[in-house]
Amino acid sequence: LSNELSILTLTGVGLGSLLPDLDIPNSFIGRRLKIISYPLSTIFKHRGFLHSITPVILIFILGIFLKSLFIKSIALGYLLHLVGDTFSESGIKWFLPFYNKDIKMPLGILRYRTGGLKEYVILGISIVILMLEIQKFHLINLFSI
Repeated sequence: LSNELSILTLTGVGLGSLLPDLDIPNSFIGRRLKIISYPLSTIFKHRGFLHSITPVILIFILGIFLKSLFIKSIALGYLLHLVGDTFSESGIKWFLPFYNKDIKMPLGILRYRTGGLKEYVILGISIVILMLEIQKFHLINLFSI
């Protein structure tokens, strides 16, 4: 990894990738933040609002306002989670609250069942490709806004 991909940035991406599942009390992040997860699970349906682009935009705007690469990295991780879930059989409602339809990968061969082997293979390949692209094109500079 290049020096531009700091531990702090990677931590932000990792944290952001967990946040969409905060509305599931038994998820990895939900078990650790039960005081937040339980109320969220009563307010939001899973793969509802927290699985839409709206929180990503809000987090990214906050990162710009606070001039925080860490917060913008959280937004990137959040976005990557949503992209990954778009490959699931059920898809996600990308544009809630404005559009209430599930959007999923149109090519069925690329879709996976949540928790299945195919999901983890696609995840691993995606992470490798992402890291190579970030290094090759210095994409982390996009977050220096």
